[in-house]
Amino acid sequence: MINKSFKQLATSSLLGILLWVLNGTVFAQEPELNPTVGLRNTPDFLFAADSKENLIDVVSVHTHKVVHRFQTKYYVDQVLATPNAPLLIYTNIEHKRIVAINLLDKTVYKDIALTMTPRHVVLDTSGVKLGISDSIDGGFVLLHAYSMEPILELPDFVPTPNVLFDPNEVDIYYSNNLSGAVGIIDSNTGKTWEMNLYPEATQSSFSSPSRSLDSQYIYVADKKTSKVFAVSAYTREVLQSYDVDTPARPYSSPAGFFLYILDEKNGKFTAIEQHQFMPFAEVDLASGIDKVVVGQFDRMNLLLSTKNKNYYLFDNNSKTVTLENEFKYIPLSAEATADGKTAFVSFFDAPLIAAIDLADGSISYFDATNNGVGASTAGLSNTVCH
Repeated sequence: MINKSFKQLATSSLLGILLWVLNGTVFAQEPELNPTVGLRNTPDFLFAADSKENLIDVVSVHTHKVVHRFQTKYYVDQVLATPNAPLLIYTNIEHKRIVAINLLDKTVYKDIALTMTPRHVVLDTSGVKLGISDSIDGGFVLLHAYSMEPILELPDFVPTPNVLFDPNEVDIYYSNNLSGAVGIIDSNTGKTWEMNLYPEATQSSFSSPSRSLDSQYIYVADKKTSKVFAVSAYTREVLQSYDVDTPARPYSSPAGFFLYILDEKNGKFTAIEQHQFMPFAEVDLASGIDKVVVGQFDRMNLLLSTKNKNYYLFDNNSKTVTLENEFKYIPLSAEATADGKTAFVSFFDAPLIAAIDLADGSISYFDATNNGVGASTAGLSNTVCH
């Protein structure tokens, strides 16, 4: 049972966070590096959890220095930061926990036991809601990111990886491997609707869905049938499909121009003009790729893999690879800053993060964590369609 003092602490913390949001827009600024000062503006930071120890390092995106280290009660399987409020959120699969840290005073704000395993967690487009799913045992919970209170719980929901939020704040897309369908959760009612992508129910191996910037199109890849589908969010029909040997999750570029199709095995990279679904560029790389980080104005693209050290810089203007190189280690994850100028790449096997200039490809490495990065996130990224 929660005692009175804890209730008072939780209430005061929530009021502080809400007042911070309501006081107006927080503009990006050079962070104060004194670790005793509150970490007020999450877009100024990267958050990197250790691959072995219970800790999260907070790194300045400006100076590439660790400005604070949080010792956590549980091992961190996934870490998120709300872009418009000073909250750091992490999950633990073993104990089915989700924990919120108030970055203003660096204290645990909420530590919640879930009725399902938080194997996958994503923020909605406004940074206010959390969608929690489990691709093994199923179940779905929609949480309010500030109060950490449940909005919707679907204990019998199908197993699915990361869900996808529509900017309309109501529809939540998911993939169903059991039937070969893409579905929608109505977050107001909890009702679901599914569209089969095959003539009959088909066991599939779907990626998480992605969407176009304007939310007209939903994209999903099926490794089992080597297909990538483009589905209309309005007419709810398959508009186009593409044959890809080993398709990774499709990417939609931040400025809304392109759909990117990646082949994890043979390294084929294809850029498709959205709306017309016309091929724009295609290149065969020397190795497989499963990640894209997109630079400003959808021009430069960092292509990489979580299975090998190779990376490439692809220029949409010239439709050519302008740089080919190797990381020191195999990447774990990658994302760009909100302005699309810099990509940050983390590594599970090394306590380092790489910073890559997305204009010229120059690279530098800086220290983070003790053993390697088990999970990481940027306070605000330009990856908006995942």
